[in-house]
Amino acid sequence: MDKATYQDLSERLETNNYFRLDEFPDEKKPVVSAYLYGALHAGEVLSVQYQNKRYSIKETQGGLIDGNQGRQIDFQNLSDMLHDGAEVRIKE
Repeated sequence: MDKATYQDLSERLETNNYFRLDEFPDEKKPVVSAYLYGALHAGEVLSVQYQNKRYSIKETQGGLIDGNQGRQIDFQNLSDMLHDGAEVRIKE
């Protein structure tokens, strides 16, 4: 990850505010997505707001699960939400 993208992302995450993937230039979106997936893999929980619903997504041995509704979410579904304007933050 280049330093400017990392710095921008770190600042957004430190404020604990939601951000959208489309706030980043197209060439940075894969980097930001990879960072979020890395956070999931490291045990972090993503809080995602999408179409008036809130998801609390974490990785388990069986894949991704929404802790709010107790149902599986596949990686493609999460990717679609992120690319369709979902707001996301890493829960602390």
